[in-house]
Amino acid sequence: MLDKAEHARWRATAEEQLRVARLLSREDVHASAVFHAEQAAQCALKAILHGLGKAGRGHGLIDLSERVSAATGLDPDQQTIEGLQLLAQSYMPSRYPDALPSGTPAEHYSATHAQAAIMAADDALVHAERVWSRLNQAAGTEAAEQ
Repeated sequence: MLDKAEHARWRATAEEQLRVARLLSREDVHASAVFHAEQAAQCALKAILHGLGKAGRGHGLIDLSERVSAATGLDPDQQTIEGLQLLAQSYMPSRYPDALPSGTPAEHYSATHAQAAIMAADDALVHAERVWSRLNQAAGTEAAEQ
């Protein structure tokens, strides 16, 4: 049984985080835009796990993606995987100066970084929506067969 309400809470949060990333990027706050894009992808993947009644703990995008794949049998395409890897690499450095060799996150992240992160997060949300749609279709088929 799918928990549609729990999925919706997490999905809405993912969409809000992506919106924040876009707003920050437009205001040239690129490091924070990258971080919020990463958060959007995290919440999108966690939406599936929570919607399945599974624990959505952890922050590693690759681990979360693998857990979604294991639970659903649906794998992301190569572009989505590469986007998740890009976002995962920025989880700490986009926020913390001590995760960088020198300077501040604001000095290390540009509009190009922010746009790449936003595109990667958008791909993650599209993938998550595709997975959720298939789960709903399968649940509808199972209900009709009973």
